[in-house]
Amino acid sequence: MDLTKAYPRSGREKIAGLMMIGRSVDKARAHLTGTLGEYIYDCPMDRRVFDFLGTNAEEVAGAVRQADDDEQVVAFVWAKLADKTTEAVEAWNAAFMAIEPDLSRPAYADAVAAVQRRAPHRTDITHWVDLIDVEEGRPIPRRAQRPPPADHQLSSPPAPLHQVERGASLVVDLSGAWAR
Repeated sequence: MDLTKAYPRSGREKIAGLMMIGRSVDKARAHLTGTLGEYIYDCPMDRRVFDFLGTNAEEVAGAVRQADDDEQVVAFVWAKLADKTTEAVEAWNAAFMAIEPDLSRPAYADAVAAVQRRAPHRTDITHWVDLIDVEEGRPIPRRAQRPPPADHQLSSPPAPLHQVERGASLVVDLSGAWAR
């Protein structure tokens, strides 16, 4: 896989029922061929899934190197999941999908800009997987819209979408401040 020309799989895509591992496998392939581009293999998100599987970047890369096809990689993942219950995998997936980075950090400036550029009306794109998917141009399933925190004071409440004049946009920026 050449990640200088294509994106890895979304973290929400599953292999053997487990999220993120497909993306990590794509990055391992690119790492092994020297085509990782700007991606980082063995990043903190990769390490989360590796830890859950009881493995590490070297072992995953070794399995990818030895695999003739995706089916052999899937067999490796299934073997690592052998001691996990379906409920444990589902709980891990739910926790993974709930990761929300601190978007005020400069490291996330590109993600914030991508959301503002590609999905300015979406106030629900705050989770790590969604942020990466929007940066990579994938459609993002809608999550429940979240109101601002109870202690957050609005200078004026936002108008319902049907009351916003045509051509205007109602946006909740990722810092939680309402803007129009």
